[in-house]
Amino acid sequence: MTNLVDRLPLLPRARSSRGLTLIEMLVALAVTLVMMAAVVNLFANMSASIRNRRAAIETGAQLRQTRNRLAMDLSGATCRGSTWQDPAENQGYIEIIEGEWSDKRPSNLTDGDPANNELDYTTSEVPSSQAFDSDAGVAADGRTLGSGAVTDGRGLGDWDDILALTTQSEDAPFAGKVPYYNPVSAAWEQRFDESHQAEVLWFAEQNGIGGGASGEPGMRRIYRRAFLIMPSINFPPLSTLAGTTELEKLRDFYSKYDVSVRIEDGRVVGNTLGDLTKREHRYLHNNNVFTPGSPTNGFPHELVSRPGGDADWLVLNNALAFDVRVFDPGAPLYAVGNNILEPGDYGWAGALATAGAANASGYGAYCDLGWGFDPPPTGSMAYLAPPTGSPAPLPLFNEIRPAGYHPRSSPQTNAVTLYPAVYDTWSYHYENDGINQDNVWQTNGVPWQMNTIDQGANGLDDDGANGVDDRGERETAPPYDVPLKGVKVILRVYEPDSRQIRESSVTHSFKQ
Repeated sequence: MTNLVDRLPLLPRARSSRGLTLIEMLVALAVTLVMMAAVVNLFANMSASIRNRRAAIETGAQLRQTRNRLAMDLSGATCRGSTWQDPAENQGYIEIIEGEWSDKRPSNLTDGDPANNELDYTTSEVPSSQAFDSDAGVAADGRTLGSGAVTDGRGLGDWDDILALTTQSEDAPFAGKVPYYNPVSAAWEQRFDESHQAEVLWFAEQNGIGGGASGEPGMRRIYRRAFLIMPSINFPPLSTLAGTTELEKLRDFYSKYDVSVRIEDGRVVGNTLGDLTKREHRYLHNNNVFTPGSPTNGFPHELVSRPGGDADWLVLNNALAFDVRVFDPGAPLYAVGNNILEPGDYGWAGALATAGAANASGYGAYCDLGWGFDPPPTGSMAYLAPPTGSPAPLPLFNEIRPAGYHPRSSPQTNAVTLYPAVYDTWSYHYENDGINQDNVWQTNGVPWQMNTIDQGANGLDDDGANGVDDRGERETAPPYDVPLKGVKVILRVYEPDSRQIRESSVTHSFKQ
């Protein structure tokens, strides 16, 4: 008899399954983590690249916008850049103030004196120059900063110049806060208004000194303030302005309003272009013809003193340089290797000493006012004039001449180091204003100068030389009595995220 069990079909044998071992799981996890780390790192790099690129684009856009605004102000200049302006012609003015700092000596924070809040070269974010030896810690100017230094701070440049001028714009009028008397509240208030003419000032501040803005020490901020020329509006009485002196009341007015004014006969008066031809009527010149309004006496800091901040006037942050230069056809150029050096360049003074003044490669460059002097504290004259008989053009701006300069009483010597140097289109009205300015010039007591008023326009030959009312008889003089051929403004900024330095310049020629 057949066994039933033997007739049953054979069932398939169950297959045995095998799991991952611990080692295999750890290997898989490690591979996954490596891949995730690579992906995260990739996205981080992409994010940083995008962020840096965006920051660079934004910095470039701000620089381009600032450059365009500056170019528009210069192209709309109401004054043609020549001296002895007549206020009756309503030409306005151009004034350039050259402070003591330059590309050669850009700041007291980098002058090698720790007592002057020297930069911390191991932590400072101020960029270095290309000539900085980071391994040895040697600066471009030869100073030994130590092996831990990460910068020599020489990415900084000239910054304490001021460009002031009257300008006009028909297409895009200037806007600002003007005084308005509200009869409902019986109080003077602010409101926005527009004008096609303005007194405009461009300047910079440095973080860390003299009331400058807070931030990374040594970095600069570039500002532009526009004061509307609106002489026909109503102005608040002096009694409503804070302060006891006229200067204090002017400061209070300018902290609230953006209108060009002066105080005359005990009241606030709006300036015209003709009024601004006269130095004493310009922003905070305090009725003093000879006050230059220099960066060394706090002049720009008062420009950003409005309560509530300076955002209205700040045009560039993280700036390295704001450098205003004028064209001097007599500035000598020297060839060193494959480079042509001009005043202001490293090595120019050495090339001058080696080649001699008679062996210049050429002439003509945009230079700082007073470019012929080495920076303080030496103050020695590096270049005064070409040799006798040389065909070279005479230099126009190599001497340091402040606003109180006069050729009769202030001869330049090698010891002159008095900054600021000032270019001013000047006003002819000083020669017929009924004031004896010869007393101010401190001449040597010559009777015809000390006892005669407005002798340069009285129809007499007071000095007995060169005819009637010659220039030698005038009581005042522009610091540089020459036409302004051209102006160049250099803007340099630093983008800390991408660590890029961007530079742009605006050049404007004046037609005489």
